[in-house]
Amino acid sequence: MPTAMPTTSPQDRPTLRVIARAGKVSVGTVSLALRDNPLIARETRARIKALAAKMGYRPDPRVAKLMSYLQQHKRRNTGETLAYVTAFAQAEVWMESVTWSNYFAGAQAKAAELGYRVEHFWLRAPGVTERSFSRVMHSRGIQGLLIPPVPHSHSRMAIDWSRFSTVAFGYSLHEPRVNRVVHNHFYTITTALTVLRSRGYERIGLAISPYHDDRVANLWSAGFLTFKTVVDPKHTVPLYRGPIEAKPLLQWFRQHRPDAILSDDLSTVNILGKAGYRVPHDCGFVSLDWHEHTRLFSGIDQHSADLGAAAAKNVIGALQRDEFGVPARPETLMIEGSWVEGASLPVLKGTVPSTDALKATWSDRDTWQ
Repeated sequence: MPTAMPTTSPQDRPTLRVIARAGKVSVGTVSLALRDNPLIARETRARIKALAAKMGYRPDPRVAKLMSYLQQHKRRNTGETLAYVTAFAQAEVWMESVTWSNYFAGAQAKAAELGYRVEHFWLRAPGVTERSFSRVMHSRGIQGLLIPPVPHSHSRMAIDWSRFSTVAFGYSLHEPRVNRVVHNHFYTITTALTVLRSRGYERIGLAISPYHDDRVANLWSAGFLTFKTVVDPKHTVPLYRGPIEAKPLLQWFRQHRPDAILSDDLSTVNILGKAGYRVPHDCGFVSLDWHEHTRLFSGIDQHSADLGAAAAKNVIGALQRDEFGVPARPETLMIEGSWVEGASLPVLKGTVPSTDALKATWSDRDTWQ
């Protein structure tokens, strides 16, 4: 018969004090080393962790929960700051995007709920370098970084990451590979395609700019091409992956005559309208980034405020666990979108919609220009 593995009862677990005595260091050093805090030298952290493992140390989950509560209570009183770091050429250009503004609002609300505050920092302010930014954050005691989408010029950053817990939004920060929170783009586009098919659309096209596709790790085109080649090859038209400009877009439209278009750019509708094509009468339209400013359209709400909240919650959790630096195995959390009914995608005759019946009326919404 196989022998049972020996177990260690809570009473038999070595305490931090016992480990400290064996390792000839302070209890505080042991505590920080076991949480991989960069304040302790890497060699000391490795030695203490190896010693603790050899002695059979296991953290007590009840104590960890209590410490998390005490840290949150302390931070509610002190208002610890998270840095929301943007890197565009102008300080406030990101505020022009509803999606990015919602990221900030969601992060701010969740941080406040957990006893933190979020402060915007502009990485390209005059005289600021990535090295000086790291020093300023360190001198102010700021250890949590939220990195929203960045321009291509800052897709690689030389911040002293070892001092910070970091969560990036989306895929635009290429290096280093930190933990990130992203929208589930693949799920969004396949969901939209499924709704389109259920409503009788037989020639479905995706119009996406290379810039936008690249910023989401090409998941817009990947989802569309998977559907086109694997799931339902008869009911899509060739992918339009090019500039959302009148001449090339209209050439594609006239050649392939899609009866519905998916896009994250409403300029597509404006271009069609100026050329005399009416949405939804001549072509249905689905917005891949639906928000309050696009409420007349059918589309997918990416829940960008929830994405911001998830990023704040993740970085706060990392801070409470003393997780700093670039993770060996970065984690990505995906937030799913949901279908929103609008007036740009009527149900075609003889089909049954896969979502609730249309609530919009069509008489006063013949076109958008």
